Amino acid sequence: MRKTPLILGLALLAVLGLTSTTFAYMSSYSTGGFGMMGGYGMMGGYGYTNNNDHVISSNQTDDIMNKSLENATVDKTNNVISFNQPDVNLTLLGGPEYADGKFVAGGLVNPTIKVKKGSKVTLNFINEDEGMPHGIEVIASPPPYSYMTMMQGPLYPGAYVPVIPQAENERYPNASATFVASQSGTYYYICQVPGHAAKGMYGELIIQ
Repeated sequence: MRKTPLILGLALLAVLGLTSTTFAYMSSYSTGGFGMMGGYGMMGGYGYTNNNDHVISSNQTDDIMNKSLENATVDKTNNVISFNQPDVNLTLLGGPEYADGKFVAGGLVNPTIKVKKGSKVTLNFINEDEGMPHGIEVIASPPPYSYMTMMQGPLYPGAYVPVIPQAENERYPNASATFVASQSGTYYYICQVPGHAAKGMYGELIIQ
């Protein structure tokens, strides 16, 4: 009988898309703070440690963001970033101070991202929020979002960045993922931490 909770737990983790790579990443951080079954439930275990493999400085963040936008058009008037190359390097910041609880790219808050159909998209996520862990998941469902929207799973295999720890002392955890935008349409990138998308941490991804 004791095996039942373990089996259910593993099945739920599979639904969330947590792979062995994710666990390897998570293990580089302490398990304080939220705990595996407390606070954020399965999203827990995100205490911060100074792991230089996955933590960068504010200067590095600026360089990474600028490089990711070299082949993009940033339309500040309409809050849109467009990529016209087949290889897309998209960097998103999570919860910087001036946009708490939102995504930021190129100075735009929750921008609409446009990519070409068939593009190879690399999502690079940098968490600048010193009060909260965040992640990214690309989904098909439009807002409004429920508390547990992340349970539906990503649109494409690889179209998510597992939840990473909160920032501390201007040291920012980061992680990346890659997927192929193989079908046209309007989709959405959200933070999969329960409740974050419901509070406005999402944006449009248009594949055309």
